Amino acid sequence: MVSHILLHEIPVPAIRNVFRESYRLLAPGGIMIHQDARLFRHLDLYTAFIYDEETTNNNEPFWSAMRDLDLVAVAREAGFSRDSLINTLLEQSNGMQSFIIVGSK
Repeated sequence: MVSHILLHEIPVPAIRNVFRESYRLLAPGGIMIHQDARLFRHLDLYTAFIYDEETTNNNEPFWSAMRDLDLVAVAREAGFSRDSLINTLLEQSNGMQSFIIVGSK
């Protein structure tokens, strides 16, 4: 189960559903991977403010709510065990960073 820059495009209840369905659909040993923009906890206050303003005025109504989420908690609520989860920042070749959460069943 893989998504790339999907989570910030959907409302929080849908994000919770995506994680629940990811868990439900995975076979034992299966892997869920979701990659998206950095979360607010990865940003300094100024950058978070600028991104929040930018998303508000760039027709991204769900982005700020996604960045406030504790996606590890959402994954745990969906059934993933803490030991099966990895969440980290990925450094891209262009110097940008993205958030990734990986879980296995």
